[in-house]
Amino acid sequence: MTFLSQGEFDEPLIEDRKNNFQLFLQTSSRLSNRRKGVSVVWKDLTVVAEIRKQKLFRDAKKTYKSIVHNVSGAIFPGSLVAIMGASGAGKTTLMSVLSNRCPSGFRIDGEVRIDGQSIEKFDKRVSGYVYQDDLFMNCLTVWEHLNFVAKLRLDRNIDESDRKQLILKTLKEIGLLKIANRRIGNSKLNKEKTCLSGGERKRLSVATELLTEPMLLFCDEPTTGLDSFTAQKTITMLQSLAVNHNKTIICSIHQPNQQIFELFKQIVLLSQGRIVFNGSPDDAKVFFQSQGYQYTEEQNLAEYFIKSIANRQLEEKKKLSAVPLHVAFSESEYSAKIKKYVDNVMKQNNSEVLVNSDRNKIQMPSWSDKFITVSHRNFLEMHRNSSERNMRIFQKVLIGILIGLCLHGAIQKTQPGLRAFQAAVYIMFNQNFYPSFYVGLTRIPEHLPLFYREYSNNSLTPLMFFLSSIITALPFNIVEPLSYSLVIYYLSGLNFGAYAVIMSSIVNILLYNATAALGVLFSVLFKSHLVAQSYGNPVLNVIMFSCGLFIRLSSLPPLIAWIKHISWFTYACSAIYQIQLKNVYNIECESNVNVPCLRTGREVLKLFDFDRHSLSHNISMMIVIYLFFNLVAYIGLLFKIKRRTV
Repeated sequence: MTFLSQGEFDEPLIEDRKNNFQLFLQTSSRLSNRRKGVSVVWKDLTVVAEIRKQKLFRDAKKTYKSIVHNVSGAIFPGSLVAIMGASGAGKTTLMSVLSNRCPSGFRIDGEVRIDGQSIEKFDKRVSGYVYQDDLFMNCLTVWEHLNFVAKLRLDRNIDESDRKQLILKTLKEIGLLKIANRRIGNSKLNKEKTCLSGGERKRLSVATELLTEPMLLFCDEPTTGLDSFTAQKTITMLQSLAVNHNKTIICSIHQPNQQIFELFKQIVLLSQGRIVFNGSPDDAKVFFQSQGYQYTEEQNLAEYFIKSIANRQLEEKKKLSAVPLHVAFSESEYSAKIKKYVDNVMKQNNSEVLVNSDRNKIQMPSWSDKFITVSHRNFLEMHRNSSERNMRIFQKVLIGILIGLCLHGAIQKTQPGLRAFQAAVYIMFNQNFYPSFYVGLTRIPEHLPLFYREYSNNSLTPLMFFLSSIITALPFNIVEPLSYSLVIYYLSGLNFGAYAVIMSSIVNILLYNATAALGVLFSVLFKSHLVAQSYGNPVLNVIMFSCGLFIRLSSLPPLIAWIKHISWFTYACSAIYQIQLKNVYNIECESNVNVPCLRTGREVLKLFDFDRHSLSHNISMMIVIYLFFNLVAYIGLLFKIKRRTV
């Protein structure tokens, strides 16, 4: 998937391919390039967070903390707006509520309107949200990332050529056209010169949201982690989008320098969850001076506001100030103007037809199209990040050669040969048991943060994410167990007939994947990787030592005897013994007649109680257990998503 040359985009489009793309652009243009842009108002807004101390499988008593306290305010159309305040002032929470992206665990009272329309009716697709943390699949190039996003979020009737034009247009606006073929990477984890810088990653986050031509754009701390030059460049880009495309862009920002602050047309100042000013920076300066805080031209205006708020908080604690700052603002002429504007907008409902009817003309990609897209992306990610997996396979092959050489010539139709066969089965299965569990532990968690983002904007569903993660891992989950088991299988001298090799390979693959599925299940049940591992190891030990190789199945204590019915390791051992020994006869006995002698493979199966079920039953049960673990893991994922708090 390479970036196309400029000339390919300059060719005229064929008329009959143009209609769907023009419909999308016309609809987006009407929504995002309107003359006055989009207004956002809120009235008597209160946000309370639910705090829960997690126990192992249940919650402790819930407590509540108020984050935003009965605030009203307005953001004017076509503005670049800064929501400012000290850490913990409620900036991100207010942004989440205004964008209708507040996570579970929050109780919201009050009313929010976007262009006079209730936020509950407002289509989330016509707004974008740039998070503070930039999450990508770092193995992808800039172009590949935007192409996958376009396939997941744009009208399914837009063909490939039109989609490329839209991506090209977005790259030009954001200034990433020259690095379209560069891999995203992560400059914090590796010092590759080919990966994107912090500023480029932030611009790519903005470009990701601009693909859908949003009316509103929310940016959570867009300058965090950037140097002053890159931060100013980023905010300048946002200002250009607001001015040239009439977008309403809302940024939460901590304490920008003077050059950055001057780019904002409107500010909302917060203190301990309350609004202490809402309006233009110039009006804010006049208001704070009226409260007795002197300003000099040498001061950074943003620092002046934050410092004044901190001083008033200190005065209130020492009871040196009779009037809190938010009360003083609510009684000011500036607040009166905002309240009047809020009341006027609350009476309007002028965009319901525009937002709902026009956007409904756009047909989102089908479930199958999205599934194919995300599976392609996952497979590409696994292929490009295969160095660790390749090293693991190399190590297994090397270990397999060393162990196979130790067992070479030892497996024969003798009593010592049977013991060597038992050792070969244990060693072959052991390396496909524990390591696969740890592989499964990381499969879902490493992609969960990105999934939460895409789930919040309706790009993916939980089933789509889960199935694509499992299915795209299957090719690697077949190659890895075979690379080890076949080496030992050949060198140790096991039955190398076609039937025996194929069936033994199937057993090894099922053992590996069933254990990996248990790892996926534990990764979903427990929040921490270390906790999941600490609980998983004892479970694996019990499963292994009750498999029948060490203790006869009929001799297991009643307390744990039931485990053999759900132990895929037991079914694997029973299956491999049946494949290799069921039709073996004339096993030689030792000269010492006092030593028990097993003369046929069926006697061996009976000794270990591996003759209880047929080969087909053993394999079927391994498949059932694999599917059961994945089903429970998926249900657990649904609960995890439902109960997620950020």
